[in-house]
Formats: sequence, C-alpha cells, structure tokens
Amino acid sequence: MKRIPKRQVTLDELVAALRKALAVKERKTERVIVARGQLENIGTEDEDLTKRSEVMMKEIEDMLTKMSKVEFSKIVKSWKRDKIVEKFIPLLHLENDKKISCEQEDYFKEIMISKKIT
Repeated sequence: MKRIPKRQVTLDELVAALRKALAVKERKTERVIVARGQLENIGTEDEDLTKRSEVMMKEIEDMLTKMSKVEFSKIVKSWKRDKIVEKFIPLLHLENDKKISCEQEDYFKEIMISKKIT
C-alpha cells in the first residue's frame, strides 16, 4: 500500500521522532532489567522443608500438650499471606507424613490440628 504524504517532514521532526523512539526502547529495556532482577530475588532463600517441619512440629507439640486440638490461626502469628503460606506448607508435609491430622468443617472455616497417635 502506497502512502501519499500530506506535507513535507522536516529534519527536526525526524530527529525528534527518532529520539522519542529511542527513549521508549530505553524505558522498555529498563523495565525488562528491573523485572528480571525482581524474578531473581524471588525464592533466593533455599528452603529446608524438613527443618521447617521439625520446628513447626515442635511448636504444635508444645501447643498440643496443653490442648488436644490447635487452631491454625493460633500457629500463624501475623495474618499476612507470606506468613500463612510459611506455616501452611510445612503443615501439609506433616499431614502427608501422617504425623498430624488436620480437619476443617467447611470451606474457609478454621483448620483444627491434632497430633496423630502412633
């Protein structure tokens, strides 16, 4: 498709358009670098789930000596997403290893944790 120009483009307009295009490309490159840096920072800590599970099991055992069942909300000190996940993942591993038992009456209700008797 052939375009018919409506007016002459000046050299200053071409230089301005080129500078604008280079600035856009530079900002895009910076965003990519920042995004990659953020991705590298995520998960840089090597998690030792067995160590966290042992610490959590000790914490649960201490609570279960006082009560027969412990609420999940009592284990999580700060009700923020990262803290909830930090406690929930080892809880799943302990449940999978059949060291504890978890019960929940209904969706989004309290999770009750009890120690399995071996």
